[in-house]
Amino acid sequence: MSKNSSIKDYITFTRDLEGYKWYKPLLTIILSFIFYMIFTLIILVILEGTPGLNHAALLSSKYESLNATSIEGLSSFLYIVIIIPSIFLASKITRDRPFSTYLTSREKWNWVLFLKSFLIGAVILILFMVLPEVIHGTKIKITFTIVTFILAIILIPLQCFSEELAFRGLFMQSFGAWFKIPILAIILQSIIFMLGHPYNLLGQIGIFVTGICYGLVAWKMDGLEVSSGMHTANNLLLMLAMGFFQVDAVPTNVSLIGAISDIALVIGTTAVILIIYYKTNWLNAE
Repeated sequence: MSKNSSIKDYITFTRDLEGYKWYKPLLTIILSFIFYMIFTLIILVILEGTPGLNHAALLSSKYESLNATSIEGLSSFLYIVIIIPSIFLASKITRDRPFSTYLTSREKWNWVLFLKSFLIGAVILILFMVLPEVIHGTKIKITFTIVTFILAIILIPLQCFSEELAFRGLFMQSFGAWFKIPILAIILQSIIFMLGHPYNLLGQIGIFVTGICYGLVAWKMDGLEVSSGMHTANNLLLMLAMGFFQVDAVPTNVSLIGAISDIALVIGTTAVILIIYYKTNWLNAE
């Protein structure tokens, strides 16, 4: 679906790779889950020995509802980041395919494309989310420490990439290889993405639409760079807003206005990125 017809379809191309067997993606998913549980136990053991950490808050709360600028909130992102080594190790054992094929159907990951899409997403979020808050008198309230700020800058991009790797990479490509229908693969991965977030119905509808948008962008633009850039811009700016302004943590009970705002923002950002991609060469990955 890219502008360059020589690049293979990101969602379905893995079916044509040498050595593809229909059961290998399933084995990779199962092994990824097993490795994920092992790494989870390891993190629990390590964090249990960390002085000053509120383990009850960490274990009883999801990262969306925690004070994301606290050590507990940021530590909880580790449970997302471990998706990366889990899938990597699983793919090596099953010999499903080269790990790079989860990331892109081009020859290699394109950092420039990731950074440009991050910039577009960040500008849109600042204009339509951060700036209105400032205009309406949101006060500066710094809750970051030097440690939590550094952790946020490191962990949030990794968390976003982990989710893109799992949902728009492993799951979406597995569905695409099995069914050979890209739109169906996008919808199925978005359902799983939605179920992985502990929001109320309105919040989950917003997550479902977000998953559709990220899946569509990954499909159209041949890889995870742009969806990862969009995802990182959204989560990182929200985190920075929590750390530097009087902005509360993301609620699990999303209001109707909040859901409409989130949906409009992700659809608008997706539309802007696709228009730039198809009408200009600024997002040309070649």
